[in-house]
Amino acid sequence: MQFFEIWQDCVEKELEFNDEPHRFWDQFRYRMERCETLVPLKIEDFENSDETKHAILPKNQNDVSENIVVTIGIGQDIAAELKFKEQMNELGKWPVFYGADPIVEPNSQIFSKIGVYFPFAIGDKAGFSEASVLVENEYKMESVVHVDLVYFLDKMLNLKTIDHLWMDSEYSEYQLFDAFYRNGRLDDAEITICQINLEVHNPSLDQKILFKQFIRRLLSEKRYGFFRNIYYSHYRLFLVNFENDYCVRKYIS
Repeated sequence: MQFFEIWQDCVEKELEFNDEPHRFWDQFRYRMERCETLVPLKIEDFENSDETKHAILPKNQNDVSENIVVTIGIGQDIAAELKFKEQMNELGKWPVFYGADPIVEPNSQIFSKIGVYFPFAIGDKAGFSEASVLVENEYKMESVVHVDLVYFLDKMLNLKTIDHLWMDSEYSEYQLFDAFYRNGRLDDAEITICQINLEVHNPSLDQKILFKQFIRRLLSEKRYGFFRNIYYSHYRLFLVNFENDYCVRKYIS
């Protein structure tokens, strides 16, 4: 796709990978603004109480493939999921929702209205460890059960293709970056993800280094484009898969 190549060229020129990590993090959103205008994608916005999720809807109303949505970190709010579901229903599409969050109430009650709820956190490995969780409208560190991302998608959900991954994993994203790389653990499990809403939380210096490496790797591999780079002391990125035939045919071409 020519416009993706044009976007790639723009990003390579705009981003300064020689910048030290603090400056790269601070300048990232500004340097990406011009390149965003070069991509003629119809990106829809779905708001909840404190953030906006993004999605490209299917191009062909006659497409009969499933529409799989996985939410990691429900955060006691499914307004965005409900709005997405409503718009998809208007197209004659019936998305299938899966969601995970270690705080059972009210997440179990509200998410079960639209899909299947799982009462644990998602990370880069299984275990019992501390995580930042939303309790009574305040984020606190609590010890919770973690399940490995790839195991969750592959073995528990038995999924090989995911249309939308909405991921707000409260800092565990940094340890999961390499799962999305070419020949990473998702590739090893033959799992394809078409669109990703990824929240990257306010980082330490080491995490800013990981963020810079992540963006550089995505750019070099030419699989995902990253758009709607919104900054609220942390970044919210929207990643789109331009490599996989299913994703391109369903959402882009």
